[in-house]
Parts: sequence; structure tokens; C-alpha cells
Amino acid sequence: MRSSTSPLLTLEEEVGRLQLAEIPADQLTRLLAQLTALASQVAARLAAAPAPSKWRTVAWAAEQSGLSVHYFYERAQADHPDALPFLRRRGRVVRVEEAPFFRWLRRRG
Repeated sequence: MRSSTSPLLTLEEEVGRLQLAEIPADQLTRLLAQLTALASQVAARLAAAPAPSKWRTVAWAAEQSGLSVHYFYERAQADHPDALPFLRRRGRVVRVEEAPFFRWLRRRG
């Protein structure tokens, strides 16, 4: 016997038990409306969920922006007056967070 507390598995089990052929025709519209409302709620949650960060190389950022690799390495230093918040330094390696990089690039023109 499977013991599950996941709402998704419970929903799957309930939907699996539905016998559509046995549901009276006058109730099918109500069922469809409920399923559509649920699908809309799921879509809204997915749209609101933050996308996972995608990290790129400085060479990638240089190619995308037309700026030099040196430009990004300099601005990855915390004490640089024009430090860029989407850069992360790990030792000698610098990574670029993709989404904030593109926002910065659009604002830059």
C-alpha cells in the first residue's frame, strides 16, 4: 500500500479514478471549468516562479556585449567603483549571471 502526502499524487489518484463515461453530461461543463481554473492557477504559479540562475563565462559576456574580457574581470573586483553585481569571482575565475547581465546590457543601450 502506497502512503503519499503529496498533493500532486493525490490529484493524480483522484483523476485516475474518474470514469468520464459515467459522469452525467450536464456535469461535464462544471468539471471542465474546474479543471481549466486549476490549469490557470498552475500556469500562474509557473510564471511567477523564479527561473534558476544560469552562469556564463566572461568570454561569453565579452562576445555578447562587444566589450573586452578585461573589462569584466576588472569590474568583478568588489572595490572597483563600477563593479557589476551580476559578476561572481571565485578565486581567479569570474562567472556572469545571465539574466541580470542581459538587463544591464539592455539598459546600457
